[in-house]
Amino acid sequence: MYNSQGDSMILSVCERKSFLQRPDQAKTGVMQYMAANVDYLFIVTSLNEDYNYNRIASGELSAERYELYKNLGKENTKNYAMKKEISKWAKAYKKNNKRNMWD
Repeated sequence: MYNSQGDSMILSVCERKSFLQRPDQAKTGVMQYMAANVDYLFIVTSLNEDYNYNRIASGELSAERYELYKNLGKENTKNYAMKKEISKWAKAYKKNNKRNMWD
């Protein structure tokens, strides 16, 4: 319950339906939790020299970078490309991409 005087109180905790996690940066093998109860995941990337098609192949996050809990299916994952109008590689990326990165 919210109290503007600063004494707010948690009345209940909702059950977790999904979560987003990734391997921790220290490479200890422990997963790092990033967010819970995710309905949609938007991946925004730039089509510059560092773009890697395999990193976001077919609209799925690459396994070595992120792992998405199975309840959040790929139909709820949206990819968007930035700077496609100035990229000399845009046509090749559009041809290889199988999802909605070009909306």
